[in-house]
Amino acid sequence: MGGAIVQKYIKKHSNKVKGLILFASATAKRMPYFKTLFGLRKKNLRIAALKAWGVKVSDEDIAGSAFFDNRIKSMNDIARYNKLLHRESIVITFVSLYLPYYSGKYNGNIPILVIGSEDDSYFPKKSLIKTSDTYDCTENNKEKQSILLDNLCHDMMLDPECEIPAKRVLEFLDNNK
Repeated sequence: MGGAIVQKYIKKHSNKVKGLILFASATAKRMPYFKTLFGLRKKNLRIAALKAWGVKVSDEDIAGSAFFDNRIKSMNDIARYNKLLHRESIVITFVSLYLPYYSGKYNGNIPILVIGSEDDSYFPKKSLIKTSDTYDCTENNKEKQSILLDNLCHDMMLDPECEIPAKRVLEFLDNNK
């Protein structure tokens, strides 16, 4: 949801922003409402939605949810992360994600990094491509870059391979000082 809020913000206030990293972000422009509802038939997405809406979810179920997709093996870590995941407002979620938060192509000139994982259950490759296209990002442009990583869960910063996206973020920041 954070990515949708940031995209909404830069639509009106890009002159106040020095750079932007959309990290496993909501798909640009808006989320497809019916596709998302249809996606809830998948257990990993349904469990993540229930947790986000305040339903108590077991550690075992949260491990297999769209947040982690069974990438984190330590049940101690899963239990700790499950306690840290907090309820999100259903109203704000639907207003933020399913109403347009960006329209057309972005025409600002701030550095942008769109980074995601092909294996992200929430926002996989197709979503990353759409977001990258909206912000005119490519892999070879230093200022507007798109990076698709393999084998990482949605919560890439908690993934066992978290150093991979962290390294790419640091490279982007170094290139855009």
